[in-house]
Amino acid sequence: MEPLSSQLFEAVELQLQEVLPLRALVLRDGKLLPEACVNEGDEAADTFHAGCKDATGLVLAIATCMQEDYPGYEGIGYRLRGMAVHPDKQRQGLGDQALRKVLFILKKRNTDYIWCNARKVAYDFYLQAGFDFISDEFDIPGIGPHKVMILSLK
Repeated sequence: MEPLSSQLFEAVELQLQEVLPLRALVLRDGKLLPEACVNEGDEAADTFHAGCKDATGLVLAIATCMQEDYPGYEGIGYRLRGMAVHPDKQRQGLGDQALRKVLFILKKRNTDYIWCNARKVAYDFYLQAGFDFISDEFDIPGIGPHKVMILSLK
């Protein structure tokens, strides 16, 4: 499904440097500099970054996807990492719009499924998007409780 467009924001592909400030602010509670928020695989050829910008070009939502199969699942898998929405813009549809952009790109790449380590605070968001739990809850030190979630794209 093609992402919707809006006069208030646009879902687009982003460069790595554009996602780092929001990763630092939202996913690391502002405790790290943006440069310290680069993940392994962020610059791989099959990794892409997407999100939403407002009319001024300010990045309001981000998501990164990298090709990484989940153990026990067949086909082409992508891992969703670093999804975040600016604190002042949460619950306004930006996360949904960024995820739509990601799914649009993955379907064009003939991807079979997408998975993520979902934070507890985001379980409902992913469930509403059609993801299913495939693990028990586990803790990532310094970040908090998570569950692995997956969405079939076929």
